[in-house]
Order: sequence, then C-alpha cells, then structure tokens
Amino acid sequence: MSSKTPLVSVVMPAYNAEKYISEAIESILNQTFKDFEFIIINDGSTDSTPNIIDKYARLDKRIIVLNNEKNLNIAESRNRGVEIARGKYIATMDSDDRALPDRLKNQLEFLESNKDIAISIGNINIMDGKGVFQYTRNYPVADKDIRSKVYRFNPFPNPTIMCRREVYEKNGKYNNAYVPIDDFDFWLRAGTQFKFGNCGKIVLNYRVVEGSASHRKLRLTERLTFKLRWKAFKLGYKFTVVDVFFNLFHLFSFALLPSKLKVRVFNMLRQYGIVS
Repeated sequence: MSSKTPLVSVVMPAYNAEKYISEAIESILNQTFKDFEFIIINDGSTDSTPNIIDKYARLDKRIIVLNNEKNLNIAESRNRGVEIARGKYIATMDSDDRALPDRLKNQLEFLESNKDIAISIGNINIMDGKGVFQYTRNYPVADKDIRSKVYRFNPFPNPTIMCRREVYEKNGKYNNAYVPIDDFDFWLRAGTQFKFGNCGKIVLNYRVVEGSASHRKLRLTERLTFKLRWKAFKLGYKFTVVDVFFNLFHLFSFALLPSKLKVRVFNMLRQYGIVS
C-alpha cells in the first residue's frame, strides 16, 4: 500500500468471477485518471479468481487485496472494502463489468464542479454475457428526477457510482437483509441526506449475465424491491398516481407471471423508453 493518500478509492467485491474479472480489473487500471487505489475483495471464491487478482496485484501497487476466509456476501464485502478506503472519493465497481477509460476522470470532474452534489451516477452501455453491445441506458440527470424513479426501477446504478467519502461515514453500511439489492437500500438511505447527480456521460459497459445473483434469485429480488419501495415511501420519496398504478400492475404480474419472462419484458420496456 502506498503511503500517499489517493484521491479516489475504487471498491470491487468478487466471487467466483474468473470469467470476467480480468476485463474488470484492466478497465480500472487503464483509466486516464491515475490517482486511485483499487481495493478488491475476494469473497471466498472457489475458482481461479484469487489467483487472477493476485497476478494483477503483483503488477500494480495501487491494488489492495482483501480475502474473506469464507463467502460472506456482496454487502459484507463492500463494507470491508469501504472500511479501509482512504480516498476523498469512493467509486464502486462490479467484477463482471468494464469501466470506460474516462469514467473516474469524468465523475471526479463532475463532483469537483458541483459541490452541492455528493453522489454521482453515470449512464451505461448494456452488453450481453459475451460482451456484445445491446443498447445504451440513460438515467435522469437532476437530483429530483433521479429520485422520482425509485417506484419504477432502481435509478442508482451501483457500479457507476462515485461519491464523497462522507456519504459512507454518515450513511452507515450496506445491509445484509437486502442482498442481492443491498445497494438500492443503501442509496435510498443516502438520499435522505445527500444530493444525487448524473455526470451525463456513459461510464460503464454493464454486463447482463443470466447466472448473476439477481437473476438466480428473481423472486427474492422482486420481494425485496417491493419492500424497498415501501421503505422509500416512509423515507419521504414522493410518488405519483402513475407510480401507484405501475406498482399495482407489478404486484399483479408478480403473482401470475414467471420471473424470467418479466425480466425480459421489463428490460425491453427500459430499452425502448416505455418505462422511464
């Protein structure tokens, strides 16, 4: 670990990610902005993930490796990484995505230029499991527009987020009770104290993998989504009449339609801007 305090800390959990993690690591190491530390948490992987991480750590001293003796889960792994992060800004990353080369630069400049905004999201390119581009997903720009979407979808794409470190200091930890969408809960809570903003740039190639945690546990993910939307209401997030009807329809589909079919339909509606 370098004695010099980095401006940015990038935190990335990884569990059995051997198929894609090299791409994820290289996309951070090849950033045009260089003043960062890269904290990678191996969450008890049983494949070659630890060896791949160690290979890169030997080549680049900006990488800091944490090894969980057993699989804890993504929330606990994120918490471990954030606990040792030293940067003024903390950026999140997932082990199956690819950050675009100017991601850190663009989000850092955005936060430095907008002192009232504490949490920067970014837009994403959706790619399939083979890394083939599907479409671009643009998120709202202004704080009020970002938070207005919480009753329709998660408007806080976690692997694109960079925030000021005080967000973590004041907001606490990721909550195990909401895995695998613990990030949605975390940023909902953060929104009660801090302002969001979209840097307006595409910052990440986001990989949609059928075997990912959220896809393996679709029914659980849906149940937790309803729970968090109710929590958003109690936290003071405003809703519209359209939001009410949207959620009634979602409840109806939850009871009657297969989860995989709903995910495909929902992603198609997002792609064509019908759900926005």
